[in-house]
Amino acid sequence: MLSGKELEVGIVLITLLIFFFLFSKRKSADRESLIVGMNVGLGTYLLSGIHAFTALISFFLFGMISTKISRKFTKKRHERRKTNNVLANTLAAIMALIASTIVTGNLSTILVHGFFGGIAAALADTLSSEIGLLSKKKPVLITTFEEVEHGTDGGITILGIIAAAAGGTIIALIHFAKFKNSFLFITIIIAGILGSLIDSVLGATFERKNKLTNDHVNFFGSLTGVIIAFILALIV
Repeated sequence: MLSGKELEVGIVLITLLIFFFLFSKRKSADRESLIVGMNVGLGTYLLSGIHAFTALISFFLFGMISTKISRKFTKKRHERRKTNNVLANTLAAIMALIASTIVTGNLSTILVHGFFGGIAAALADTLSSEIGLLSKKKPVLITTFEEVEHGTDGGITILGIIAAAAGGTIIALIHFAKFKNSFLFITIIIAGILGSLIDSVLGATFERKNKLTNDHVNFFGSLTGVIIAFILALIV
């Protein structure tokens, strides 16, 4: 009979294989990015366990679902995900996990909170971008509030902000399942929303002027989520 740990490892490996198959079948990511994604997923599990792995998988799953919904109703074509896309959204959070294994004591746990904040920001931004395209009202530029076309870098909608809050809440629920802390639950949601908004600010001020790429903006948005969750967790 398999032990609990062996069963958990089996679930992780099967989940990764399913995702590899799904993304390969949909041709929404190239093979290199799929391999990197699987390694990131396995590394996340080895560094911090099943809850962190579930948060990461939730980011990929709900991101895929939101893209499918957006594509269905807007007919917008999406480029295939590449390795830099995967790393742009996950690297900051993974860095927090790696740092958590280097330090000891309370700081190690706080860095794990940072990981969840980073993933919350990544998912919040993804849902905001994809679901926001379904808004009947035109987005406004986050820096000037002037109306812009859908898909404009830095454009935000009420629907997109609600979607961002939903994304942050999804990761916060997984975080709560691990830590059972109501204050930190709210912290992860805040990190997700603010990370998404910072992404939009950078998109409006730098990406529109070709001073940053979308991958750079995604990385800094996720990093913002890590930092916010880390700082707020220090208060507890």
